Amino acid sequence: MEEYYKILGVDSSVTDEVLKKAYRKLAFEYHPDRQSGSEEKFREILEAYETILNWRKAKESLQNLSPDEKQKIYDHLKAKAQEKAKAEAHARAAKYREKKMAEQNRAYTIAVYSLIGILFTVYFAYKSYQWFVDFKINQDPQRSVATVIGIERNRVVYTFDFKEQSVQDRSYVSGYGIQMFADNGMPLKTGDQFIVHFSGLDLDYHKLDFYKISTSTFNRYIDLAAKSIVRSSLDPLKPSKAISLEKARCLALLVYDQNGLEGLAKIYHFDTNPLNKLGHNKFTWFFFKSSDDFEWAMEECKIVLE
Repeated sequence: MEEYYKILGVDSSVTDEVLKKAYRKLAFEYHPDRQSGSEEKFREILEAYETILNWRKAKESLQNLSPDEKQKIYDHLKAKAQEKAKAEAHARAAKYREKKMAEQNRAYTIAVYSLIGILFTVYFAYKSYQWFVDFKINQDPQRSVATVIGIERNRVVYTFDFKEQSVQDRSYVSGYGIQMFADNGMPLKTGDQFIVHFSGLDLDYHKLDFYKISTSTFNRYIDLAAKSIVRSSLDPLKPSKAISLEKARCLALLVYDQNGLEGLAKIYHFDTNPLNKLGHNKFTWFFFKSSDDFEWAMEECKIVLE
């Protein structure tokens, strides 16, 4: 019992009120919810207080008991105090974990909403800028041919002329590895040509149209699609099943006639990993080659593609 009084920092002669104040002070100081708290120390303080308090309450009724009986009762009170201290500490710990979990979930929720807000802001800012560019272009709409003069990481460098003025600029594009792609899904190459829309009042306001291409760029796309069709038909076990380049060009031309540049892009990316390109990859090719348009084109060109 003396050891318990030492834990609370008082002697055995103090009143119940002083004992309670000492307990509350130490319990607050070592409470597990506090940064400097200690669950073990808190349980020790609670056990000491409960044991002393229960012993004092039972002391008057223990006057006529033998030392052995008193010891048994004391041991019982001590065990009960330990159980209560342990239960209290566990409850406090569970409450603390629940509080931390709620704070963590709240932080995650705020982070998610913040990210959504940022993405929405960026998207809205991008769209607003595009609307503004379109507005400026429509004040005096002009168009010319832009020629690709360089390809950088996720950007294409191009130039176009208007009334003896030459403009050079960069535009963001997608890509993976060293290969960059136009918005139409086909690979970019120096010399490719696209229509550029711009304002005759201010050439700074312009935008590329990757779906309107020059004849030379179109022919390059057809060749790329035809070669992809040939490669998709190659089978080391069935070399005779390979499609000729002539028939492949026929198929590519008919696909373009029915599906435009999107169809050529689906052919070109027949073996592209979906992780590299979401819009055109081996999965989109799988469904496209089963479409009515593609089957009609194969039938017209007398092609059997397994």
